[in-house]
Amino acid sequence: MDAPPPVPLYSQDTAPILLTGATGFLGAFLLHRLVTRTRARRIFCLVRCTSERHGLRRLLQNLDRFELIARSEVPRDEWERRVQPVRGELGERYLGLPLPLFQQLASTVRTVYHNGARVNHVLPYSAHRSANVIGTREIARLAAWDPANHVHVNYISTITVLQDSADQRLTAEDAAVGPQLKHHVYSGASSGYEQSKWVCEMMLLALVPFQTERTFSHCVFRPGMISWDPVSGRGNNDDWLHRMLHGFIELCTAPLADGSLNLVPVPYVADVVTFVGESLHRNSG
Repeated sequence: MDAPPPVPLYSQDTAPILLTGATGFLGAFLLHRLVTRTRARRIFCLVRCTSERHGLRRLLQNLDRFELIARSEVPRDEWERRVQPVRGELGERYLGLPLPLFQQLASTVRTVYHNGARVNHVLPYSAHRSANVIGTREIARLAAWDPANHVHVNYISTITVLQDSADQRLTAEDAAVGPQLKHHVYSGASSGYEQSKWVCEMMLLALVPFQTERTFSHCVFRPGMISWDPVSGRGNNDDWLHRMLHGFIELCTAPLADGSLNLVPVPYVADVVTFVGESLHRNSG
């Protein structure tokens, strides 16, 4: 039997990377790609924890939940060495970090994957503002902190910031999304989560004129509905789609309704985000 092809590397850069939301569904696969397909000597993961040991345990357990360490060719001790938990909080100033640590990250990290967010399609914008909007503000603060260190920020938004039931226009990838979506966001047609993501995008867009001067850049990714891992069959048991399908099975019934869902497997999303993110980092540094 032929040996499997080697896993392609997306980057040879050994500079540290900062990842938020690593204890979530997409976050686990992003962390897997950053460990297995980059040479980054450290992947700092902002995580709520009581200690560094507790944080590392949370991160590794989440990876094990999706069988990602077992399926990789990277030894477990290397995972434990390169994955560095950072005790913090998205909704707090300096990400809840002591200022010296915040400054250290701002001066050494070259790429940020800002995936962390509060996701709730029932609660209002006010419930999402702290983690989502303030968190993104603090990520931008970190990226712009040290003029001598160029930082590229990859921001994970959502395709639903473009969703407008009253206007089915196609939106070009590079179109200015602010003016055309303002009515949609503030008309009550969107959820508090979607509103917070729109505000984050507008905040980053407003910083574009200053990004060259302050030596940081950013890119926005807008995933749609992220579905199961086709290898392990595991998915996000807490999202509305999984719960809806589980309910159909439990009730042995489902509504008769026309419609379609556009699903994207989670490994594909993680591959696109990390491949493009590392490519943009090389071109912007």
